[in-house]
Amino acid sequence: MFVEGKMDASFYIEILNNYLLLFIQSNFPSTHRFMQDNDPKHTSRKAQDFFRSNRITWWRTPPESPDCNLIENLWHELKEYIRREVKPKSKQELIDGIEQFWTIAVTSIIYKRSFLKWLKFKERQLDTDILLNFLNFESCNNSNV
Repeated sequence: MFVEGKMDASFYIEILNNYLLLFIQSNFPSTHRFMQDNDPKHTSRKAQDFFRSNRITWWRTPPESPDCNLIENLWHELKEYIRREVKPKSKQELIDGIEQFWTIAVTSIIYKRSFLKWLKFKERQLDTDILLNFLNFESCNNSNV
């Protein structure tokens, strides 16, 4: 979805209502933490009322703190990708570049998560193998005593 002009609090809430609620209900029915920056439309009274009435747990972060708010890092990467790779000359090229970046970023995130899960599995497997080898070594040494 691309928005013409500036987004205000009412339109932001419309997006949350149409997309966020369904996403939370589908993926995190029992617990969640919603993270956003401190943009005025995000912290407006309307947004706060929406969060409260829909029981959305908002994880507050300090202003302009990329270490605490990961989306800031993603925005930085998007801007760099557009500036270095896409170099758009039209609005459509900009939109296409954003869609390309999103595909690349999501694919990369999914790959990294899968790889990290595999590493954790291998680490647990290695820990188990080391423990079993140690126990076998101990039992062999104890039987020779």
